[in-house]
Amino acid sequence: MPTAAIYARYSTDNQRETSIDDQIRRCKEFAERHNYTVPDNLIFSDSAISGSSAKTAQRVGYAQLLAAWMAGQFQCLIVDELSRLSRSIAEISRLNDRITKTGVRLLTVDGKDSLNPNWRFGVEITAVIAEHFLRETAFRVKRGMRGQLERGYDVASPPYGYNTMRVGQEGQPAMPGEQHTGMRWIIDPEQANVVKTIFNLRKSGRSLNQICATLNRQRIPPPRAAKKPDSIAFWRPGTVNRLLSNQIFRGIFVGRDSELSSSAATAGRNQGPAILLFDRPNLRMVDDETWTACNRSTGSKAMYGGGNNPFSGLITCSQCGTKLSLSGKGKDGKFVQAFYCASCAQRGTVGHHLKSVGVGHTARAGIEAMLKFVLNQILENPQIQKEFRDRLRAKLSGNRLQELSKLKQECDQAEITYSRALDLLKTIGHEDNLEKRITSLYGSWKMLEIQYKRIREEEDQIDKVVIAKQLNFNPRNAATQLFDSRLDPARIRAVLSRIFPKIIALGKTSRFVSLFEVEICPGALVATETGSTIIDTTAVTIRIRLTASPDRTKGWTVEQIQLPGADVEATGKVGAA
Repeated sequence: MPTAAIYARYSTDNQRETSIDDQIRRCKEFAERHNYTVPDNLIFSDSAISGSSAKTAQRVGYAQLLAAWMAGQFQCLIVDELSRLSRSIAEISRLNDRITKTGVRLLTVDGKDSLNPNWRFGVEITAVIAEHFLRETAFRVKRGMRGQLERGYDVASPPYGYNTMRVGQEGQPAMPGEQHTGMRWIIDPEQANVVKTIFNLRKSGRSLNQICATLNRQRIPPPRAAKKPDSIAFWRPGTVNRLLSNQIFRGIFVGRDSELSSSAATAGRNQGPAILLFDRPNLRMVDDETWTACNRSTGSKAMYGGGNNPFSGLITCSQCGTKLSLSGKGKDGKFVQAFYCASCAQRGTVGHHLKSVGVGHTARAGIEAMLKFVLNQILENPQIQKEFRDRLRAKLSGNRLQELSKLKQECDQAEITYSRALDLLKTIGHEDNLEKRITSLYGSWKMLEIQYKRIREEEDQIDKVVIAKQLNFNPRNAATQLFDSRLDPARIRAVLSRIFPKIIALGKTSRFVSLFEVEICPGALVATETGSTIIDTTAVTIRIRLTASPDRTKGWTVEQIQLPGADVEATGKVGAA
């Protein structure tokens, strides 16, 4: 009797593991009726794997079937139905070519036979229907998931720090045997403490490696167990970095949407899915200030945290956007450490012609002198202090109508811009750049919407004690305390990154003169000094001319200036740093 091979597969679309046994049993009976013998080594199967083209490489049993086919081990291939082989038109077409070249007969229990006239046409029509069914099933599942998210439920497995809870008809935890309407994530208290510890360590300036070392020393189990029984699981920098970047810890669920892709003419195109944001205040573990501080790009190596210099990663090159690097002291420590743009320097070395020659070198001592000067200007400027206190008093009195009105206008405008872009896409069809722009616009709109909602909810939750503490704070000694060399450099760097959100090196006008643009947040300075949260995030921008003494004995001259080319504003100078 001629030999036949059997292939069976079940996916996750309402099928059970016993489906494999049922398929094999029907195929064996079918083979016997057609006078084929089926050896046990020619029965292949795959479990819980989709028949889409994207999953073909993951089907081990399917790969073994093709290998046996190429070795000429059987004369007939029997499957329960064609979709068990694949739901991809392209893959079915390749199988048809293989059948034609090798002469292997294809039989399906539901009636298809490659010996029949026009068999190929019928098989390919079936493949088209199968692929369409796969797309429609995926669309319905994702649409249902989005609907659950919009109704306040959560989908998928929760990240570290959370558990799942089935919700019953009344919105309460489902009782045993009760039909549930959805699933919600709930905070795991023990893991939540670990998450908060990680954020606090990162906010205080610790590197990812240092955070991992702390967790591993305390023998805190990581999110994933070891892959091998004889190995030990431990915290890794990548694990910590992914945890820190997850917005669910600030109470925002970030999902991916497929409905935009499905509505556009995108057959065979791989689009980036639109970002969907859902507010989940009940899942918040850290405030927005902490999350933002831990995810602010410092430019220093995340694994190492910026080394022993408190200014590393704070200054940006205006020419290329790269963070400035700090030169070494040399073996004998005789060189003056200076900040420079390594990227611009490299371009110059390899002959890349820029409009500018870069931002040059500025000594570390000059940067410290400049930041102290800027702090003093803020602390001694009565108008800036008055405006800062007025904003605090407005929050204290609950008078945030102007802020809310402005944010509402921005939110409405973002929605209009997104809708117009979406209408344009529907008119012109698939266009990569426009679709990426739509994704970005949607994310911006939803983030503004969440911010507006949170400000309204926080109107009655303003911490009056913290505001009163900040209103009464006298920041005269803050400038000197921030640059105390006895403090941990990582801690100083973390604080300075919040007080100075932007420090941009604009370039040099001569060998000894550098220009900078410094953005300082008075609210961050006061919050740091009072040990409280940042209430006011308004920043002040100052342009600086920093002049070095040619003989390096008279220190630095720091002046506040207007826009480049304008006259100097005589606001003050500092001497040797």
